Amino acid sequence: MDGTESELSPAHRAAADGDMDVLTHAIQTDPVLLECTDAEGYVPLAHAVMAEKLDSVKLLLKMGASVNRQDNLGRTCLAMAAYQVRLTSAD
Repeated sequence: MDGTESELSPAHRAAADGDMDVLTHAIQTDPVLLECTDAEGYVPLAHAVMAEKLDSVKLLLKMGASVNRQDNLGRTCLAMAAYQVRLTSAD
């Protein structure tokens, strides 16, 4: 995958869109998608965190997504979430 939206897995897109039905179905159908990375090394949880889709984040964590999975730059989903909170708090 090259990281463009059209190249993302259904789980990546659903996580970023907050589409719980598609996200659940995609991962139940193909559990590998839970930790599947795009070209940037982002897993669906990272897309949910960056899009601030809390319901997607909660679902992915319940399904077993790792908060410590690193992207291509070594950033974890947990670090991304902490950064998002910091940005939100600064507003």
